[in-house]
Amino acid sequence: MAKLIKIIENNAFSMAIAFNMFAMTFFLIALSVTGHPEMAADVGVIQGALLAAFMAFSANARNLILASKTDIEIKEQFGFRVVLLLPLAVVVFFLSNTMVESTIVVTVMLILRRCAEWMAELHISEREKYGDMPYAFRFILFQFVSLTLLIASPLINGGQDFILALGIWAATPILQSMPFFIRMVKSSSLPSMRSFLPHLGSSWAIAISTYIFRVLIILMAGRVVGGMLISAYAIGGMLNAVYTYAIGPSQALKAKSSSNAVPDALRLTVIILLAVGFCVIISAFTLDWIDETKLFIQTIGFSFMGGGLMILAQHHRIHMLQILKISAFVPDVLSNVLLIATIPFIYFLLGVESLSALFFWSGILAYVFYALSPAITHWTDRNQDRENGYKLTRLHHHSRQAWLLFLMFIPVFFQLSGRIFNSPVMLFDAKGMLFDLPLPIAAIVCFVAIALLVNFDRVRLSVSVLFVVFTCMLLTSVIAFNLADVEQNVGKFILLMQYILPLFALVLGQSYVQPENSSYRFEAIFLYILAVVVPLQLLATLLQGHNILTPYLYVISIYQHLDYVPVIFVSGYLLALYSEFDEPSLRKVLLWLSPFMGVYVIYSDSLGAITLLFVGGTLAPFVLSKLNTSKLAIGFVFVSLLVAFIARPDSNLQGVTASIEQAGINNETEMDGRLKHWELYTKGITEDFPTFLFGHSQQPDQLEVRSAYNYYLGLIYNFGFMALIPLGSLIIFTVIKLYNKRKDPALSSSSLALAGLVLFFLLIENSFNVSLRQPYPGIIIFFIWGVLLSRLSEAGNGNLKLSKKMDVQ
Repeated sequence: MAKLIKIIENNAFSMAIAFNMFAMTFFLIALSVTGHPEMAADVGVIQGALLAAFMAFSANARNLILASKTDIEIKEQFGFRVVLLLPLAVVVFFLSNTMVESTIVVTVMLILRRCAEWMAELHISEREKYGDMPYAFRFILFQFVSLTLLIASPLINGGQDFILALGIWAATPILQSMPFFIRMVKSSSLPSMRSFLPHLGSSWAIAISTYIFRVLIILMAGRVVGGMLISAYAIGGMLNAVYTYAIGPSQALKAKSSSNAVPDALRLTVIILLAVGFCVIISAFTLDWIDETKLFIQTIGFSFMGGGLMILAQHHRIHMLQILKISAFVPDVLSNVLLIATIPFIYFLLGVESLSALFFWSGILAYVFYALSPAITHWTDRNQDRENGYKLTRLHHHSRQAWLLFLMFIPVFFQLSGRIFNSPVMLFDAKGMLFDLPLPIAAIVCFVAIALLVNFDRVRLSVSVLFVVFTCMLLTSVIAFNLADVEQNVGKFILLMQYILPLFALVLGQSYVQPENSSYRFEAIFLYILAVVVPLQLLATLLQGHNILTPYLYVISIYQHLDYVPVIFVSGYLLALYSEFDEPSLRKVLLWLSPFMGVYVIYSDSLGAITLLFVGGTLAPFVLSKLNTSKLAIGFVFVSLLVAFIARPDSNLQGVTASIEQAGINNETEMDGRLKHWELYTKGITEDFPTFLFGHSQQPDQLEVRSAYNYYLGLIYNFGFMALIPLGSLIIFTVIKLYNKRKDPALSSSSLALAGLVLFFLLIENSFNVSLRQPYPGIIIFFIWGVLLSRLSEAGNGNLKLSKKMDVQ
């Protein structure tokens, strides 16, 4: 008995936090299992809005308060929350009122409950630091009694006392807190934003993704099924949530150990959750359930398994916050944005049943990013003491990086129907069929590479931009919601993901570490790919008797081989030319490939590729002449490129244009066609100020206008000028950084080429095309932009590494 009492005392504050934070979840589950699925859906949406708003500004408060040795942290947190309490409540009311059918009174009561919980969390955390057990037990008692009355109220007296019970329940968190509030008001202050912002961004990422996650489920599955799924997620993930916000922080406070080892009891809990979840899923498929019940049981099973993985992930996250005292901003953003980005695709590919596994997928993402973050952030520190071990670790990292970049750069496409794309059609059109749309393997490899290579200390800028762009697009999408047209809303989210997914490569680029071995550098890897693909594609064109570049290489086909790929290939060649020409082995490859590149761009009839190669080839003798290399070799590159241009006179270029028309390609690359499209998009953008700021709820008719032929016009039309602000700010930041380095003598030919190509893509190419939102070119452009930002950032810190051996580690 004494042992049981001790266990209860040790976990009293964990139970108090659990009742404070998860009482609304208990209520939601009770509504679902007692036959009120529609009200459960409404409560789920309101709770999602509450989490999005209040959790967004929680800023890891509980962990920071428990980790602090003074009262300064709690005073700053209190002052911050008092200022935001009323504005957040108003925002949640308007967010919820447009999405639910419950009465205003119910909505207001639920908002008041969350306000009380938010302030009570600070009081509970303070009392925990000082071991005030009586406070914890009183709090638990108040919450248990009031929640029981609320759950029972619909069943008693015909439900007439439901509003009264709801009001009592809403007020109970702050019944003991008045002296605390008075004391805090007298001494509270606002926090320093410099140290506060990373934690604020971290909670923003979690809160926004939680809200959008629930909205997407309701939109795609409907209110009834969506409410059931949300309840099942809550049931399966309850233990994880309790550990994350209640048990985990308390255990870390008591442990205060630098070790990140998973306790045996926690490991056993995870194993049990995985086993129970697996058994529940098996029962859903083997027993005779009706369809909706089967889906509910199946979702609970997957959620148990996801909850187990989440607990392991959160163990690492809490260790980061309380013990290592570092922000979890980067893994929070990456895991949550990627989760939201994949939901619409999972739904359209696998149907409603696939939504049952989303919490499990969320657990996988959380485990990958949280579990790896301390290891990758400190991998150098752990190995620097042993020089040989450090060298081995570094070599392994560079080798793994090289292989992943090779897979990301190679132009192999697949279709969601399960096949490698190898269509002989000159201009392949998926006709809106997602299963037939060719996607590059880079779309998968990019995220694998981020998980395996990203250094969280280096990528705060790119992750911040990714998060702000994502948030702005989500905000404008929610504002443009049309509740009467679910398909339109889901389509808007899919369009959002088309813009966001390539942006992840910016993070990967900023994590890139340039190896000492030139063969492992990304420019060399791209050159190896070009040395194989370009001659093979030209040979296939001749064998097939085409007068225009063929996409069909028999085993594979290259999607958008005339629209976007030629410019990417030329940029890859020029990067290798300007950065690796002084390496003897790579110089031979460059010399051998140069005439093939000239013929390649002519056969592609891509104005951007032709111009880029001509300008880059013309400047090469002047820029590369500073290197200790043969001027004859440099001249050969220039002459061979020039000969390639002369090899096809104007009459043959007309033949190329004729071949394009015979292939069925509507060649709207002429300026008159572009001007027509720009005019239509500009007219739509300037309809009125709200449209300019937040964009349209749907895209223009694709039969009339297939593309904006300008990335920025398309972005503003669909998501408003607000979505352009963060990306535009990063472009301005990049230009300013480059301008400040314009006279730097250490600026190498490699850095000049990289900067020039990034500016070309941002300011010229995407003013005439939309390559930044296309998977293959978008990923590569954002990647090289990230590499440039990394170099400029290191140079800006006083560590000038813009030379040839820049960033070598």
